[in-house]
Amino acid sequence: MIPPPEGHPEDLLDIDDYRTIWGNATRGMPVERVTLSKYMSLGRLPDPDRVPDDGLEPEVLKPMWLRKTVNKSIANRNPTGRPRKKT
Repeated sequence: MIPPPEGHPEDLLDIDDYRTIWGNATRGMPVERVTLSKYMSLGRLPDPDRVPDDGLEPEVLKPMWLRKTVNKSIANRNPTGRPRKKT
């Protein structure tokens, strides 16, 4: 497992950044893009923090997550990448 790269918590990351960070943290290689896209459509990923035409700056052209959102999402999963069971 590779720890998430350092960066500012407010950095904007796209789905390719997300899949690379998640895959490296759970299995040492990026998750397939189609897999993460499917998880996104099924609601298994947190909603993007930014979307096109949201009126915020800087303008984004695709869904984007804050680094802190990605890191929190990954931290809430077990080493295989599955969500941790609630106790």
